[in-house]
Amino acid sequence: MRKSYDAYLAEPDRSEAYHMYKYYEARYTPKHNPFYVVGTFLSLLSLLQYTIRSNMYKKARKNLKNSNQFRNKVGQVYEKEKMYSDNPRVIASFILF
Repeated sequence: MRKSYDAYLAEPDRSEAYHMYKYYEARYTPKHNPFYVVGTFLSLLSLLQYTIRSNMYKKARKNLKNSNQFRNKVGQVYEKEKMYSDNPRVIASFILF
């Protein structure tokens, strides 16, 4: 800002619009690089979104494991696989966990 004022004093014959432009250019120049600000904002937003989605996923799995309907369906699949497979526990444990 001081630089634009010194330029005004050095060249008072130049147009007033030029000096006003220089003044406002110095006054409203961003202090930080906008790419860093936007990048940081988007990174934090993505981290927040990931955390929320991860918690939703964990809650859904927990509720699913505790529901009777799911347990009955797993039991049916287990019984069906027991008939056709040598090791049905592998399939049932995969479904449960």
